[in-house]
Amino acid sequence: MFSRLKTAAAETPITLVDAKRQIRVEEASTAYDDDLKRIIKSATRWAETFTGRALISQTWELTLNGFPKAELVLPRPPLIDVASINYIDRDGVDTLLPANQYRIIGKGANMACGVLEPAFGTCWPVPMSGRGVVTIEFTAGYGDAATDIPPDIQQALLLVVGRSNEHREDAVTGTISSKVPFDAEDLVDVYRVVNL
Repeated sequence: MFSRLKTAAAETPITLVDAKRQIRVEEASTAYDDDLKRIIKSATRWAETFTGRALISQTWELTLNGFPKAELVLPRPPLIDVASINYIDRDGVDTLLPANQYRIIGKGANMACGVLEPAFGTCWPVPMSGRGVVTIEFTAGYGDAATDIPPDIQQALLLVVGRSNEHREDAVTGTISSKVPFDAEDLVDVYRVVNL
């Protein structure tokens, strides 16, 4: 199983204005905008990696070596929608699986994870044997805007932004190398995706 980001989020889960408030910089000031944008991106990467979730809407492509025996749990919840499921059939033809041949369970921001399973009375098709013969394109995230993000996650991001701003000498540009505040981890810990 391999997943890759196909279309990145168009926005960030906290706004530049919120970040400025967190570090007590006047909104009208633009002196720190570029630095803050980098810090916000780094904080977002940390939160998405730590939780295993997508925050702002983004498109992913999941590649499999075949269909599972039953259900398939999609990575990067929450699931917004599945755009397509393609597979290479036994004759080597790239085939689109019709949407009426599978069910989507667990769509939406309040769901733990998105699950795909064959529609009632059907089973997954048998693809050609080999690597990367099944490709699923899906959209994940809480929504398109910062206002869609759970407040706990936003608060954690603001804490990380504040810490990163205070300890700039410890941070490498574009990454968070200083210790993430414990209270930030505590705030997002309940959102962590646990693989059973």
